[in-house]
Amino acid sequence: MLRSEFDTLSKSSKRPTDKEYELIEFVYNWHPLNFDKEAVAKLYDDFGMVIFYDMEKRSKLAMERDLIIKDYDNRILRLRELRAEAFENKLDGRLEDKE
Repeated sequence: MLRSEFDTLSKSSKRPTDKEYELIEFVYNWHPLNFDKEAVAKLYDDFGMVIFYDMEKRSKLAMERDLIIKDYDNRILRLRELRAEAFENKLDGRLEDKE
């Protein structure tokens, strides 16, 4: 979400600092509840920054787990590539040449 989008959606007269907005954007991007832009602005309007400080830890955890999942996905992809190469080169030892 762009800062300008947030500023347009928020009805609060108080605007977050640049540092506070970084946290708002972080929570928006990573919190497991997947808030939409309107919900994030409403949370800010209703609760201020306190709610985002409360959600920061869970957002960090979600980000870390997502990165772990992506790492394992990359490992699985690499193993599949190696399996395909072995199959193509008949290197896995279980294939018999039927020609």
